[in-house]
Amino acid sequence: MLAYDHDCPNCGIREVLQRHQEHDICPDCSAKVRVILSPVPTHGIVFSNAEHNSQIGVTWETNAQKRAWHKAHPNAVPVEKGSQADKNFSQSLKEKQHAAVDKAGYNNIGDFKTALSKKVADDKNAAR
Repeated sequence: MLAYDHDCPNCGIREVLQRHQEHDICPDCSAKVRVILSPVPTHGIVFSNAEHNSQIGVTWETNAQKRAWHKAHPNAVPVEKGSQADKNFSQSLKEKQHAAVDKAGYNNIGDFKTALSKKVADDKNAAR
C-alpha cells in the first residue's frame, strides 16, 4: 500500500494509505479525488543516475546521454579488468613503449624515465 495525499471535495485534504489501483478514489465517500504530489523527504544516501566510465573519461547524467554516446562511438567497447582483451591491450602498450624506448636510443625503460624526469626538471627550471 502506498501513501497518497488526497484533496477530496467532501472530506478535504488528508493522507491516505491505499492500493495504487484506487489512488484517485476517496476510501470514505468514494468520491473522485485530486491526488496531491508532495516532495519526498530523503535521509541518508541518495543515489543518482550519473555514471562515470574511467576507461574513456566520460560521465553521463542520464541513460539517454549514455545511449547517444555509444551510438556516436560504435567502436568503443567496455573491457573487463583482467579479461583477455585487457591483457592483450596491456601487452600491446608495453610493446609500443619498448619500441619507442629503442627508437629513442635508450637501453631500457629505466634509462628513458630518468632522462625524461631530467628533461621535465630542466624545462621547469628554464620556465622560471
